[in-house]
Amino acid sequence: MLKLSAHLGYQFTETPFFERFAQAAQAGYRAIEFPAPYPYDSGHLRDLLDEHGLVMAQFSMPMGKDKEKGIAALEFRNEEFREHLKIALSYAKALDCSLIHPMAGSRAGVLYQSANWQTYCANIEFAAKTLADAGVESLIEVISPFTVPGYYMSSYDLYEALLERLDGTPARLLFDTYHSQNLTGDMQGCLEKWMPYIGHIQIADYPGRHEPGTGDLDFNMFFETLERNVYSGWIGCEYLPETTTSQGLHRLARYLKPSGL
Repeated sequence: MLKLSAHLGYQFTETPFFERFAQAAQAGYRAIEFPAPYPYDSGHLRDLLDEHGLVMAQFSMPMGKDKEKGIAALEFRNEEFREHLKIALSYAKALDCSLIHPMAGSRAGVLYQSANWQTYCANIEFAAKTLADAGVESLIEVISPFTVPGYYMSSYDLYEALLERLDGTPARLLFDTYHSQNLTGDMQGCLEKWMPYIGHIQIADYPGRHEPGTGDLDFNMFFETLERNVYSGWIGCEYLPETTTSQGLHRLARYLKPSGL
């Protein structure tokens, strides 16, 4: 059965952050995710996961300063990147999380410095090898520049070039349905092409970025493809609820098991 992860930056935002763990578990989720755990004590987060029987599906490395969205591709930040990696690994160990996303960086950052292909590849290779040695996989997300202006890793061609450059060093794809459709106009075809490389998935319909079933994407075919390929990773619900989170969960009821059932 496919496994859904609640994205606490998008879902259950009607309640204070720490209360969202209980809300997610009660709704039938068995995992949660959000990009930046660093403002919170890792021990407290661990306690919340344990209390509610949840897994931390994935998170990102520290994202740098305002609007930078990571620093992997930003020149002259290599030492800072490596310090961020140490911090991320400490949280991964505390939260028993096996997937980390070193974000590339955005040209829209307030303190933006030139993005550089050599810098990016070197940082990702270092991160991927360091993470693998610790039993953690690295994720690379292709993000639409229409959503995150200036984001460096903004095409699947660039991801393909990265794989060639890494030459076997693992860097799994974080496949996002909304970004994929925004970039290619063919989310389903993109999914089928990149299926062997996917380590994590995030879902939202298009164009509204709401729950699956509210837009133009064929999520019946999408989920059938995942089942046919025996996809065993988590599927993060990174969508903007059309109304409240709870009112939209019926669209995902097939994959949720609410508490008490």
